[in-house]
Amino acid sequence: MTLKDDLGRGVTLTRPARRIVSLTPATTENLFSFGAGNLVVGVTTVDTFPPEVKKLPRVGDFGQPSYERLFALRPDLIVLDSATIPLAEAEALARKVRCPVFVQKSQAVRDVARHLRQLGTLTGKPIDAEKVARALERQLAAVPRRAGRPPRVFVEVSSVPLYAAGPGSFVDDVITLAGGINALKTGGPFPQVSKEALLVARPEIYVVALGPGETPRAGTVGVLADHLFRPTPRLARGLEALAAALRAKK
Repeated sequence: MTLKDDLGRGVTLTRPARRIVSLTPATTENLFSFGAGNLVVGVTTVDTFPPEVKKLPRVGDFGQPSYERLFALRPDLIVLDSATIPLAEAEALARKVRCPVFVQKSQAVRDVARHLRQLGTLTGKPIDAEKVARALERQLAAVPRRAGRPPRVFVEVSSVPLYAAGPGSFVDDVITLAGGINALKTGGPFPQVSKEALLVARPEIYVVALGPGETPRAGTVGVLADHLFRPTPRLARGLEALAAALRAKK
């Protein structure tokens, strides 16, 4: 089969993938979500969910995987989710590892369900993936939004240096679906923001990403990072948490 990825490349498999290396945590989580986790033979050093990934071999960081480890795992497919990887880099990786590379680009919330369906096709599990995709779509549609004027929302990605979710990111789409408007208007998907630019943005709600067990700083709203920044079925929880915070805004 041949399936077009989000870089516009036709990726051909002679049969459904049976040995997959995932180069991004979101891809790993999505594969496990519909029962294809047993096909994953390698992940990155930052994969943490679900807990089963702790037992899997690590191939390095997404940007600098170890080609030796990739070769040793004998994958028949490499998959990753990146809004920034250029076409030339994806093709170079495929040549070096001599393995098909399928790239997904999450730029909107609707892409999550679409990507689940793509992975279902690639693994020969389209029915299982379809069930998860439809359940996600129902969850997203059921989240109540804030009524009235949308507040200006600033979503902090990291504090030092200060990076935020800008226009063109799927987090920007989450803000809109929650009933808000992104306080940032320029700079690309995840820009570095100066103190001056933050003052100009005048956010009414400042959102910080939290790790497990962390609490938000005073004057901010906390949302679990994995629920907000990973384009997976758990994104529905992030949307629900953000929408609730916006509805509570006076």
